[in-house]
Amino acid sequence: RYAVARDVRLTTTYEIADSAAISARTLRAGLEVSPWEGGRIASTLGQSSGGAGPRSPFAGFGLAQTIAVSPTLSVNATVDGNRILGDTPAPEAVINPGQPPANGGPLGVDRTLFEDFTAVTLGGAWRSGRWTANGRAEYRDGQFADRYGASLGVLRQIGEGRALGGNLLWTRSTAPGGASSEIMDAALTFAHRPDWSDAALLGRIEYRSDEVTGAVAGQPGPVGRTALTVTGDALSRRLVGSVSANWSPRTRGGAGQLSEIGLFVGTRYGFDRVPGLELEGLTALAGLDLRIGLNAAIDIGGSASIRANVTDRSYSYAVGPQASFVVAEGTLLSLGYNVAGFRDPDFSRDRPLDQGLFATIRFKFDADTLGLGARGNPDVPGAEAASMTR
Repeated sequence: RYAVARDVRLTTTYEIADSAAISARTLRAGLEVSPWEGGRIASTLGQSSGGAGPRSPFAGFGLAQTIAVSPTLSVNATVDGNRILGDTPAPEAVINPGQPPANGGPLGVDRTLFEDFTAVTLGGAWRSGRWTANGRAEYRDGQFADRYGASLGVLRQIGEGRALGGNLLWTRSTAPGGASSEIMDAALTFAHRPDWSDAALLGRIEYRSDEVTGAVAGQPGPVGRTALTVTGDALSRRLVGSVSANWSPRTRGGAGQLSEIGLFVGTRYGFDRVPGLELEGLTALAGLDLRIGLNAAIDIGGSASIRANVTDRSYSYAVGPQASFVVAEGTLLSLGYNVAGFRDPDFSRDRPLDQGLFATIRFKFDADTLGLGARGNPDVPGAEAASMTR
């Protein structure tokens, strides 16, 4: 990336992929321009070559514009797309059809490496006092599927370290052959974590619905992230709730926190309907975490979880040791090994449940961390925390 001028940047990417199944090279070069306040234009040209020789070149483009309507309200719109400059290249060796390859461009829904599309979005953000809200509507006209989507998020700061929020995400997609899929996520969350308190409480209740019509098992659907792989029509709905409690008593004098006890309680009610079969059931999960600090940067401990299928009275367990390290200010890396474990599509996002090695990163950030605090960006409501588990 090279800044030709203050508002003009050249970008270049060169990728090399070598393996027993593929040997490929991809070159992308583009231009990013900020011609006026709040506006950005980007364009890219690319060429890839593999074992079968050079592929058709491809081009990408994008336009984004943000307008501050008032000190509390801003609106934004985007247009972007991708075009193949020639014949559509044939699929190459792909290890996991659900994951784009490292080389060669994006993976389409029919497992080709490219897809022509044009997408437009219109959104806005509003912030006033302790209220923050943002929303976005999307439309994508694709070569293999047309998609509609909308999202809405609201956050209310109740007091220092306390907040209540909600979000809604809806996506519908239709393929040329008539298959369609629809996904909806709606959630309410609350957080109680004042800076002066040794205790923290996080809660979430979520409703999720997956629906497919005219699907064919084994074939990718219009919305790739749907969990349903059936032939015909199917519907899956579930209501998931969870509460996490954490107690980290401070050391003598309040200088730090070298121990931690965590409790997790979750429940799920699910209802699935596939051709000729209806399933429903109640699931409960409880977990306990314990960490003891060796010093301000290292702690050791373990976690244990039990999942009970209340409907058929079956149980699953996950238990194992772990150690945590402060790798940077405000960032904690945890490494562990579950001697026993299980898979869960919902609760695995909150806890390491799979058997074997795992790593978790916990970090905190706010507007100043992202470099946005001075500008008063309305999309940054305040201090937040996040974690990722792999």
